[in-house]
Amino acid sequence: MTPPPLASIVLVVAAERSEMPTVLAGAGFIACHELISTIAPAADGAARRFDGVAVVLLESSIDPASLRFAGSMRTDTAVAPVPLLWLVPDSNDIPGALDAGADVALPADTPPGQLVAQVRSLIRVWEQSLRLGSRGVDTRTTNERLRKVFLQADQDAEFARRIIADFSRIQQHTSNEYRLAVSHRPATHGSVDFHDAIVNDGSLTILLVNLAGLGTVTGTLAAGFVMVNLLRLDVGNAKPTELMLKLNQRLLALPLPESAVVSATVARIDLNTGAVAVACAGLPAPVQVPTTGPASVWHGSGPFLGIAETTFPEVTGQLQPGEKLLLLGGTDAAERRPDVRAAASTIIALDAQAYVEALAEETLSETGGYTLVLLTSGHS
Repeated sequence: MTPPPLASIVLVVAAERSEMPTVLAGAGFIACHELISTIAPAADGAARRFDGVAVVLLESSIDPASLRFAGSMRTDTAVAPVPLLWLVPDSNDIPGALDAGADVALPADTPPGQLVAQVRSLIRVWEQSLRLGSRGVDTRTTNERLRKVFLQADQDAEFARRIIADFSRIQQHTSNEYRLAVSHRPATHGSVDFHDAIVNDGSLTILLVNLAGLGTVTGTLAAGFVMVNLLRLDVGNAKPTELMLKLNQRLLALPLPESAVVSATVARIDLNTGAVAVACAGLPAPVQVPTTGPASVWHGSGPFLGIAETTFPEVTGQLQPGEKLLLLGGTDAAERRPDVRAAASTIIALDAQAYVEALAEETLSETGGYTLVLLTSGHS
């Protein structure tokens, strides 16, 4: 004889004394017996009688009492779902029993062996449904926890971007000869970017930095604070390539994650002569826009920062009256530079800020984050 499953309590509900408990007990089940007249009303404690029951076997004709009982099993929220096997006197009543809520309906003269096998089958289904239900609860709980984690991550990321933005100080700058303007969109998750501009001894130094691959919001924020402090270097009269070397050395001494990718641009313009020197690490070299004709690209960009001791090429040029110089930062900067170059000569705007905003809208609006800095002579 095949042993019954562990969940082996069968409640037999009948209109009168039944032999079914004896049959089921002989097959190894724990069989309990209740009269339908005492269990039918749910208010009388029917729900409590189902605690721990694996299968309910209803042995009755289709009458008002049995219909009420079957209906209460399916509609009463206080009753846990339990398989219902209904033994009907006539096989013609099987459709009615199924429609009334039975999971299985068999004629009352079903052989004991077939009946016992059907009970075992229902118990297996019942156990499986309990396992799936438990997994469903666990899944819902996990999903809710993940939703809260992602919501908190979004809030933390927004907080980090706001703090980093506070350190990005370039505003629309105007001097007698030059104008400086910026269009900036904060980077997305796992990346921060910021910028700064420093006027010192007749020169203007522009710093752009992007950190990608940081993974967590906490790492992003921490790295942002570190980089802000690094960028607040004593610029003095140092050349862009010298500042880049100093920045690289400091990064090599920091415990940044291996996945971190740091890129930067340092540009310096002599406010008296218009001479420009630029050093780039992982970011594209500038785009120069003449007063007439197409824009041109400066060439010369070094490797990413914080990887190894290396040098960074410095490119130089002259910003003539009316010309513009564009510096591009962000994770997609190199990919987007051709678009910026192509559109740079076609934008018509009244002032520097309107120009840089229009150019960014046309060429960079679909990127995850960017910084577009415009330097132009005051005669434009």
